[in-house]
Amino acid sequence: MAKFVKIIVFSLVLLILGAQFVFSIGLQGQSLRVETVYVPGTTKTYSYSIGAPPYEGGMTVFSEGDLADWLHTSVDFIESGSGDYSFSVDFIMTEDPLPPSGKQTGKICVQESPPDSGAMVVALTKSCAIFEARVLYDGIYPVISMSIEEGTEQVDFSVTIRNDGKSDVSESSGTIEIIDIVDDTVLETVTLSSESYAIASAASIIMSGSLDITDYTPGTYSANAKVLADGETFESTKNFSVGSEEVSVSDYTNSIELSGIQKFTVNVKNEWAEPQAVSVSLSLGSEKVDAQEQTLEAWEESDFVLYLDTSSFDIGEQTSKLTFSFGDGFSSEESVTVTFIEGTGDPEDSAEESEESSGSNIWIIIGGGGLLVLVLVGLVLFIKSRSDEDDEEDF
Repeated sequence: MAKFVKIIVFSLVLLILGAQFVFSIGLQGQSLRVETVYVPGTTKTYSYSIGAPPYEGGMTVFSEGDLADWLHTSVDFIESGSGDYSFSVDFIMTEDPLPPSGKQTGKICVQESPPDSGAMVVALTKSCAIFEARVLYDGIYPVISMSIEEGTEQVDFSVTIRNDGKSDVSESSGTIEIIDIVDDTVLETVTLSSESYAIASAASIIMSGSLDITDYTPGTYSANAKVLADGETFESTKNFSVGSEEVSVSDYTNSIELSGIQKFTVNVKNEWAEPQAVSVSLSLGSEKVDAQEQTLEAWEESDFVLYLDTSSFDIGEQTSKLTFSFGDGFSSEESVTVTFIEGTGDPEDSAEESEESSGSNIWIIIGGGGLLVLVLVGLVLFIKSRSDEDDEEDF
């Protein structure tokens, strides 16, 4: 074992001696993340510099990713000690070849080159600028995104329609269907409005609308945005909530005897229009006890049972706190008043009865064990006597 440890230590020493450690480099420039529309026949130029001078091996400059063939750097290698640690990138958007339609990504990276020092292990760092280009589709191509602002009386919808097509959208309209996700029925339809209903190529418009939720039952609903653009329908769906996850206390144990461990029961009703996991904890003085989590169906009531040690409490009223925790991390609290009353039984008598009961149980166990031994002895003697009789007959 000692020899094995020595070999490991010796190998680590050789590794450390043969390694070359370098400082991190950083690519600097105003366009470390470029987001643009691919316009064939145009060229965009970006300038960068190196945040740290090149070390002994110099640095390589290269492109990678989906747009690698369209990203051209002014240099592909920077010599150590050259004094010029800057370069430029030309994003040449050719018509032929043309990248595939949709969002395409590329990178311009600077990476340290391995030195000629003979090091066995070299830590090479790399720093990159990211290029994202939207390559337009033929015809019209509306892309829909929806944001929802939930309120106590109304819900506001904002739908952004971006035309990623090469052709303009001359006319558009939009609606939002409010769907009950429990039975998948459309409850009502909200009409969206906008300042403009024409969408130029690579441009966007915003449509908005509001929903009055004063008569809605608390729960989760679905909003299905439908945009009609030059006769074609495009959709986007997103869920939203009305109200908040809530439960109510229908009843609870409001009077507790001061006598050892006592049961505390609270009846809880789910006030949410769908099933939810609920757990309950009771905080009373320095005591905090929890009940087992239950999943309550919509509008279901159920008893949660907790066990409270009453030894540290006095006769009289105490204000306690019930905390309700839900499966998604949301929680709520409710204060309740509990009255402690004198116990009807003497805990000491209960303890003596318990001891007497335990003593009786011991004697029962001993007696049962003795009886079992007698039965086994009798069985052995019976078998032996039968065996002796068989031997005499054979003789």
